[in-house]
Amino acid sequence: MQIKKATRESTHLIISLTGPSGSGKTKSALRLAEGLGEKIGFIDTESGRSGLYADEHNFDVLELESPFTPDRYIEALRKFEDAGYDVVIIDSASHEWEGIGGVLDFADSQKSSKGKPLQGLLKWKEPKSRHKKFVSELLRTRMHVIVCLRAKPVFEQRKGADGRDEIVMVGYKEIAESSFIYEMTVSAMLSNEAGRQGFPSMTKCPGALVSAFPSNAPINENTGREIAAWLGKIARDPELELLHRTAGDEAESGTEALQEFWGTLTKKQQLKLKPSMEGFKAKAREADAQPEDESVSNANLEDPFNQSVAAD
Repeated sequence: MQIKKATRESTHLIISLTGPSGSGKTKSALRLAEGLGEKIGFIDTESGRSGLYADEHNFDVLELESPFTPDRYIEALRKFEDAGYDVVIIDSASHEWEGIGGVLDFADSQKSSKGKPLQGLLKWKEPKSRHKKFVSELLRTRMHVIVCLRAKPVFEQRKGADGRDEIVMVGYKEIAESSFIYEMTVSAMLSNEAGRQGFPSMTKCPGALVSAFPSNAPINENTGREIAAWLGKIARDPELELLHRTAGDEAESGTEALQEFWGTLTKKQQLKLKPSMEGFKAKAREADAQPEDESVSNANLEDPFNQSVAAD
């Protein structure tokens, strides 16, 4: 843990665009992306529907078919990251939650060693863990990510004018894990009303960016340009990004795997990664298969990562 002076640094954004059918999520995402960056990737889970916009917008597509597991979303994101893309659109991330092979589907398929369906919290342990890895990937990447989410109507029981109970629709809610929106930098609900398709209603937005999302106009390229100007140019270090990603993956397998990875790095790479190693070591300790095994002490955890980067 280290206390330091707070500074404003350029970073990537995670933006969610939610809306029912006809709200213009895909079109809005593409226009926003063109203002944010030059090299645009598109993860298409909607049976190639992104191709409908290929004549109007310049982007590269990866068609993701079922099963829509969190791991496959992560793999798709990493393909674009490795190829140096500035912005990636995911349309739609709702499949990761309730699509074929998604988190809900996987949770319902969990069985005990005796083949009986798991119930309650037991069935959620592994699916939730996989979903957290997907969210962590969104937070870790240095690309801007625009996440399109399907919306479902929300109903309430109310008293009607005649005093009788009636069911009325009161709005829409994103199809995603309940806390998913909290991980977004910006979130908007798009209208599907005639003449107002793509008009945003902001549910989360930094104050400095509110003006980029006027409620009386659809999201467009200028929205992206205003955000990009506020952020400043993102400094990319592909080698460091790959080191962080690999260290995180190895940490999920435990301390031994992380130490082995550390030993394969050059001194220059170790110096690059060292400022972040405390977090990776903590992650590795949590992932150790048998936490009660005290064969590796806290002191031993630190030595392998420090001794080889001592000053020459």
